[in-house]
Amino acid sequence: MIKMNRKILFLLLCLFNSSKSIGVLCDCNENKAIQTAMAKFRKKGYELDRYKMKVSEDTFFYKIKFILSDSIMEGGGADFKISKENCKILNQQFYQ
Repeated sequence: MIKMNRKILFLLLCLFNSSKSIGVLCDCNENKAIQTAMAKFRKKGYELDRYKMKVSEDTFFYKIKFILSDSIMEGGGADFKISKENCKILNQQFYQ
């Protein structure tokens, strides 16, 4: 029997699971990932209206970056990596 890497198996299940019978594995979408990052960012005391958000996607996670809207202001912001498998924060960095 062919051994399959767990991440590859997850990706295949997400790509080819149109019936959503295994939806628990692929429960995280971009909107949920954004909500997770925004909640953590707010919890740290940042005001969301002062930041622009950039979202990009990798095979196994979403990258969400908060950047100050006003380029004259210095410091602040955050970067998040959020798992596509379960919407958990894999990595976070806050800037002052």
